[in-house]
Amino acid sequence: MAGQGESVVKEEPLALKMQGKKARCFGGKHNPMAPHQESGCFQLYPETKEAFFRRLNKKKEEEKLSELHAYTIYSASIGDNSAILDSGALFSLFKNSEKFISLRKTNIQLQLADRKTIMEEALGTAVVLLDSGFPIYLNNSLVVPCITSPLIALSPFLKKNCCLKGEGNVAKLYSEKGKLLFNTQIVDNIITIKIVLQVAARETINTDPLVLHQALGHPSKTYALALYPLVNFWGIKCEAFLNSISHRLPFKGTFPVLNYPLEEVHMDLCCLITPRSRGNSVMFKIYVEKQTGCEIKGIVSDNGGEFTGKEFLDYLMKNGIKFLLTAPYTPQKNPVSERANRTLMEKTCCLLLVSKLPMNWWGEAAATEAYLLNQTPSETLGMKTPFKKFYNRKENWENLHPFGCKV
Repeated sequence: MAGQGESVVKEEPLALKMQGKKARCFGGKHNPMAPHQESGCFQLYPETKEAFFRRLNKKKEEEKLSELHAYTIYSASIGDNSAILDSGALFSLFKNSEKFISLRKTNIQLQLADRKTIMEEALGTAVVLLDSGFPIYLNNSLVVPCITSPLIALSPFLKKNCCLKGEGNVAKLYSEKGKLLFNTQIVDNIITIKIVLQVAARETINTDPLVLHQALGHPSKTYALALYPLVNFWGIKCEAFLNSISHRLPFKGTFPVLNYPLEEVHMDLCCLITPRSRGNSVMFKIYVEKQTGCEIKGIVSDNGGEFTGKEFLDYLMKNGIKFLLTAPYTPQKNPVSERANRTLMEKTCCLLLVSKLPMNWWGEAAATEAYLLNQTPSETLGMKTPFKKFYNRKENWENLHPFGCKV
């Protein structure tokens, strides 16, 4: 019994104490009063926590997207290799899934220009190769079979501080740093973008990215994606490529822009190489052969002595070919051929490392890499390949295999 003057405190059951409060589990034990079942307790099964919140966030995202609308229009006049750039669209829309690198089910309501409302269940990331050669990745894209032309939403670019500037019937989209992303044309008051159909990329979508990277001669990921935008090169790790890439920045300065092939030929002779190749060679030279019908107008080389013999100089003078000599032992003055030499040597070593062939196979590796470099896009050529610019015809990558593989 309580003494006189003392208040009586009545003990309450645990259930009443927890009423109105959320019971928690702690210390690696499950609280029976918690609102979840024992099988779903994170204290007992902590490995399920990350997956649970991932599913929860995904559901919230889809619920948010399902409240939005995408507005599109019908246009049959812009062509199959063009897309509409729409400032009012919230999503990029495509007729089928051939341009998607990832796709998942969702529930989104679309309202079209004719007031029709349709439900789409496919949302993912699409890749579009622009006519400039650069791929763009469009998140939150939808597959809508009923549209007649692809639609690319402008709003994601504007959110990244991109700027669209109009110049007559042409509009240009610039990045935040002022780099030109792509050109557009205004057709019937509709802004359109030229896109490239990615047949080759689609055929190789299931190819091992590392094997394809090796078959292409170990190009950088940017150039590899320009060839195969639908292949995920970002996840590969090629030790030979990392060890062979250049560790020196390109030399500053430019040469005049030329108008036709062989107007100016850059030449250089590589240093002595040991061991001798299987063809008994100890060096190789960088040059361009006369196969286009164009006449060589000029030659650029360093003053190292390999191209300064009297017979060679007399031949140049007789044929009216200008000869520009740069200072010897200064590769900065002859950057085109010096950079070509270094790139070719680095990639040749890369081929030999991966193939594990004897070093006397360097001649075959160098010839293979020279061929592959001519098939690789170049940013200085507007993401076109030297082969395309030189021969004015498409490349063929269907029969490429990693150097040194078994036939």
